[in-house]
Parts: sequence; C-alpha cells; structure tokens
Amino acid sequence: MSTVAESYDRLAQGYDADYGTPMNRAEEREISRLVEPYTRGTLLDAGCGTGLLLDMLPTIAGYTGVDLSAGMLEKHKQKHPSRVAHRADAWSGLQKFHNIVSLFGSPSYSSVVEVTDGLRNRLRPRGNFFLMPYAAGRTKTAATGEHLVDAHAALWYDTSAAEWQASLKTIGARNVVVRGFNLLGSKRLLRAEAPLAHRFPDRCQYLIITGVM
Repeated sequence: MSTVAESYDRLAQGYDADYGTPMNRAEEREISRLVEPYTRGTLLDAGCGTGLLLDMLPTIAGYTGVDLSAGMLEKHKQKHPSRVAHRADAWSGLQKFHNIVSLFGSPSYSSVVEVTDGLRNRLRPRGNFFLMPYAAGRTKTAATGEHLVDAHAALWYDTSAAEWQASLKTIGARNVVVRGFNLLGSKRLLRAEAPLAHRFPDRCQYLIITGVM
C-alpha cells in the first residue's frame, strides 16, 4: 500500500490538471448523474483523492473521505477545507456508513477480497455501494494512456466483472449490477445504460458496480 501512496504523492500536484480534458469532464457529468442516488445519508468516499466526488456534487452531507496518499489529501484539504478527510485504508476501518462510493479506479488498488470484506464490515444494514474499478480494457491500454496514472498500472488488480460478481455474492450482497463504462477504442462516451456496457463490461475502461448489503 505504501507504494500506491508514494506513487500518488508524486502525481498530486498536477493530478486535477491531468484529468481536465473535455472527455474527462463528460465522464464526470455522467458519473455524477449515476452516483447521486448513492449520496444520501452518511457516505464514505473510499480513495477520495483530491475530492472529485465533492467537485461533482458539492452539497453532499455526511461526507467522510479516506485516502492513503498524503499529497492527494493535501489537495483535497485546499479545495474542500470544511470537509472531513483523513489518511487511512478505506476498507479496514470500524465506522459504518449508509453508502460507500469508490470512483475512477480506486477499488483496483486493493484486492477484490479486501474491498468486499470492507463493504461487509463498513456498511450499515441495507447500505449501498457504488464501485468503479478499472476494467480489463483500461489495463490493456495503460501503456499508451494519456494520463500520468497509467504509468502505475502494475499496481492495479485486474479483476473481471465475473470475479467481482462472484465475490459480492459470497458476502451476501443483493441487487448487484456490474456494467462497463467508456467502451475500449471509442472516442465517444458509452453511457452506462447502453446494451454494450452490459454485454461487454470487461472491454471497457471501467466497471460500475452497484448493490446493497
């Protein structure tokens, strides 16, 4: 985990600018629409980084951000000084939440077992989760990716949609939906409701995984 934190410490200063392209903004608008129903009640932003979730939805109440990178958290504090955010492993704490949100690849820096055990232990009964790990499509294109974070692809866990489904079933998660986001090779944003996102999630750049504990 220290390797992940050190990598993001080096990226922190220019991270928001690196993800400031028109395509990134289109992705964020789409994700803000999808994630908004998972922000009612207390919320753990697992792998909060510089505070993108708050950038997208600034009126979220009951927010707690957690990240391993001190550099990313410093940027978070500068942007959102009144919000709670601290350095810790998001999946091993004791406090329970109504919702857990983990965006844009953050779940992929922990094993699927660590993430699913964290959901089981940190969500309140009938609590909701919205996860966005990297999909195989992102892993395959990382070597030629446009963003600085692609240089650290060796740190990612490459877990298929089927593996996520099976692990979530093991912990008793309900209403689980796994779909893809941003189809590999497309210059246009693939909406999460598109049939291709459901049929070929592992060809996409990200998975979107939702459900209830």
